[in-house]
Amino acid sequence: MARSIKPKIDQLYGEYKNLSDNQIKYISFVTNPENILRGFTEAEIAEVIGVDKRQLYTYRQDPDVREAITKEQLLKASDDFPSMIIDLRDMALAKNKYTGIGVSHQIKAKEVWLKIFGFIDEARQKNVEAKKELSSSFEKRLLELDRKYIRDTGEDKE
Repeated sequence: MARSIKPKIDQLYGEYKNLSDNQIKYISFVTNPENILRGFTEAEIAEVIGVDKRQLYTYRQDPDVREAITKEQLLKASDDFPSMIIDLRDMALAKNKYTGIGVSHQIKAKEVWLKIFGFIDEARQKNVEAKKELSSSFEKRLLELDRKYIRDTGEDKE
């Protein structure tokens, strides 16, 4: 049976000791997926946190706050990643709740699956390397032929 961990949507994963309490409240609020979906305005966020609306601009300019927001968003997004991968797999294979999926959607799901796990980039890189090898071997052969058959320069003096 799979282990289930409840996501931390309204609290932070990391500890940010160099940030103020209000900055931490701001980060927690703006990285909460439920708050993101509700689309709060700057004024509403400021009111909930208990700061002036202009203070939010200052928070967003702070590199530590921006870094913390990015880190928290990634960590909170990773909570849903296993379920999303299962859904994507089922969609690509037209299984479970996706049995009636259209072929175009199924192909797109397969493409996304392959991109996520690097198969497309790996294949593309192999093609690039093969083309480079072919190109260099072709250039080498041209140089060999050029040396073997010295071209007439038209400067024959007899």
